[in-house]
Amino acid sequence: MKKNILSFTIIVLMVGSILTSCGTAVKKDVASAKENAKATHNDLNQARKDSQIELSTTMKSDWDKFKVDSQVALDNSKIEIEKLRGEIASANETRQQELNKELDKLEQNRNNLKKRLKQKNNSLEKSLTKINEADNILRKDFQKQFVSDMNELQTALKDFFSKNAI
Repeated sequence: MKKNILSFTIIVLMVGSILTSCGTAVKKDVASAKENAKATHNDLNQARKDSQIELSTTMKSDWDKFKVDSQVALDNSKIEIEKLRGEIASANETRQQELNKELDKLEQNRNNLKKRLKQKNNSLEKSLTKINEADNILRKDFQKQFVSDMNELQTALKDFFSKNAI
């Protein structure tokens, strides 16, 4: 009986020491996992910030290039309109009025495009610090529509006299 009690006591002590040592290891593993989770969280936050900065920088440079190209196209269309006005001066008076009316419509279209570009530029400059993917999509949609409208204007200016022969 004493042998059984002694064996039982030894077994209990061994199991107790094993469980105690395992508990310490588990606590160390949990602490290590928490540190890893914090580090990963910090890395993700930094990556998100870096991505936001990169998107903002890319979007700003793309927009600046688009804005400059659009402004050049608008300036060229203004020169073309002035050139057409000079050519209209050689037509008879009634024809001049008709042609000037048509050209005024094209010039109004050009002015509307210029105004839209300015408004979009102002709104983008205000929101450039908080850019997200949705803003990027809206900007690209605006650019597509603007380019399409600008192409229509340029085509109309090039075809002005073929459609309205003097």
